[in-house]
Amino acid sequence: MDTNSTEGSNPNPADAVTATDTTTQDQKPTAAEGTEGQEKGGTDAAATDKDKTESTEDKDPAESDGAPEQYEAFTLPDGYTLEGERLEMAVEKFKELNLPQGKAQELIDLYVKADSENAEARNVLLGEARAQQIEQWGTEARTQLGERFDQAVANAAFAASLVQDPEVVNAMEQQGWGNHPAMLKMLDFFGSKFREGGMDGVGGGRGGGGDKPLASRMYPNM
Repeated sequence: MDTNSTEGSNPNPADAVTATDTTTQDQKPTAAEGTEGQEKGGTDAAATDKDKTESTEDKDPAESDGAPEQYEAFTLPDGYTLEGERLEMAVEKFKELNLPQGKAQELIDLYVKADSENAEARNVLLGEARAQQIEQWGTEARTQLGERFDQAVANAAFAASLVQDPEVVNAMEQQGWGNHPAMLKMLDFFGSKFREGGMDGVGGGRGGGGDKPLASRMYPNM
């Protein structure tokens, strides 16, 4: 056997260990590099914590995430109340939606705005319906009284003037009582009886032609 050939095919174990140590040492970071990385990581973490702290301090408590344990009193305009069962229902829904104080207030403001607009619309519709009703009463009264309508209006105005109460006159003019067939017939009856009894001078002397101003206001289209 060739001794030189055998020795040449087997590497020296010491050389392998030396090569491994050299490679491992090349891959290990130096002490300076390790310190620099730690310092950088610590600085980045500190900056992140600072940003979080500043963000929390700048945030309005009313806009904090989630519903509070107990809502503060909500702001409502004059004429609106939120209490009792209605308040409990609202708070229950706010908590269900996990709304913070500010968002819950926004919903209340939205409801108040919509309700106000609806109320205005209802008032307009009620006013129009009331005007139509008064006009219908006048038409029915004309039909029922026929040729006596003008005299009935004069007698009714005279009877109303005897009361000497501005609210009665206002009700006749503004609320349309004078147009209601039954009311007009009743006032016509009493007015005619007072005239027949010689009471034209009662109530400020509003007899005869003196009845016309109130009558014309009660029935402007007469």
